[in-house]
Amino acid sequence: MALDAITKSDQLLVDVSADEMTATVRLRRSTDGATGDEVLEALRAAGVEIDDAVVKRVDAFVGIVEEKKAATEPFIVANGCSAEDAVDETFVWAESHHAEAAEWAEDAPVDFYTFNSILTVEVDALIGSIAPGVPARHGVTVRGEKLEGNGVPKKLKLHETLTRNPEDPTKIISRVAGRVAVLQNILKIDEVVEIPGDIGFDTGNIDTHVDVHIKGKVTELFEVKTARSMSVGASIEAAKVIAGRDVVVRRGVVGRHAGVVMAGGDIITKHASEANLVALGDIKVGKQLMNSHVCVSGTLDAECAAVIGGSLYAGRLVAVKNLGSEANIPTRIVAGVRPEFVRELAMIQRRIERTRNAVQKITDLIQPLLDGSREIDRDRKARSEALIAQADEVASGLTDVEKRKEELIAGIYPEENAAVKVSGVIHTNVIVRVGDRETQFRKELKGPVSIEKRKIKNVTQLVAVNQLSGSVTVLNGERCTPEELLDGFEIEKRPEENL
Repeated sequence: MALDAITKSDQLLVDVSADEMTATVRLRRSTDGATGDEVLEALRAAGVEIDDAVVKRVDAFVGIVEEKKAATEPFIVANGCSAEDAVDETFVWAESHHAEAAEWAEDAPVDFYTFNSILTVEVDALIGSIAPGVPARHGVTVRGEKLEGNGVPKKLKLHETLTRNPEDPTKIISRVAGRVAVLQNILKIDEVVEIPGDIGFDTGNIDTHVDVHIKGKVTELFEVKTARSMSVGASIEAAKVIAGRDVVVRRGVVGRHAGVVMAGGDIITKHASEANLVALGDIKVGKQLMNSHVCVSGTLDAECAAVIGGSLYAGRLVAVKNLGSEANIPTRIVAGVRPEFVRELAMIQRRIERTRNAVQKITDLIQPLLDGSREIDRDRKARSEALIAQADEVASGLTDVEKRKEELIAGIYPEENAAVKVSGVIHTNVIVRVGDRETQFRKELKGPVSIEKRKIKNVTQLVAVNQLSGSVTVLNGERCTPEELLDGFEIEKRPEENL
């Protein structure tokens, strides 16, 4: 214990902790005993305030001394009380909603309680209660010095979309259907589009600016767009799903290498297979990510999941259980890049290639006519020359595009550290790239291990850090160019999919 006061007598040592929250007493080793009055006197000398609780503790200490004839270990005789700041009123979900959230998780280790706020409620439903605020509590040290708690509890205001239960004002009843939200200490229900079944021919496509709650699935080839959050009670098939905020999928995404799920915030799903996922926040996967192509600007949180096949680009951390499989399925993981830059770079590269190919085709068709290999009349010659001029103008228009390409390449690596953390196994035929360093695993590596960049003897290397022993193994990696990030890149940013 840290001490700021030690009072020594012939018999006793009294210690007061640095924060003055605890006072202890013990006998010196050369002492056989002490009376209660002697202990109290030693405490007073140390500045400890004496009250009934302290007297009782001193009596207990003296009893131990009389029984054992020695008490050289510190014995707590006084405790202070720390100050606590005020706690505002808070909203607590009803048990039925907690059960609904827990049901989402089932045996998957994704904590869906965090996403209770995206669950919708019905009209006249009991949604929860208001936990009362707690006033600030003053404290006191063992020396009797007062400590002040700060603040006054703020009451949680109710919007007109909610009301209190007349029989129990702490219980909250919904007056409309929608999504519960707390904004600036006001509890309210936001408008929500609720689809009782599937997105299909009965509903058509959805395009809205409010939250969307789909109880069924999003059927193949359909589109759902919202400027806010979206929850899907079943699955998302090969459809286009775009949300300005979060997307929560109860079962999973089965993309069949078509469609896309894009979120301006997070994507949370139990599993995904043959899916295209793009998130400007984080992506959380409960069980498995199979043969999917993923771009996540933040972190991939799949600590209990296997990532098998496909490609994954993450801005920061990738945390998984297993990478690849015993069947040696090619799997590519890239951390420490800006996926949104990679996507735009891919779009630009494809645009440049398409433009140059088109210009070349025009030139190949028209130029022979102008070279005199065939006789053409004056009007046709003029039109041909005009087409060649237009092709040249289109080609010269690529200057700005090339400039943007260079800007993307220059900023494609974020400054923050990145890593790929694997708690289970990295199988063979897995490629891991962190920033501009890449390695291919040709033999199995067991975790827990972190693949990251470190300077070894002033040389930046890709290393494997054992998370148990701390040992560092330099990997057989190589430096790669930003353009190589596009090798096998499957998700192209299209203008209509901008977030």
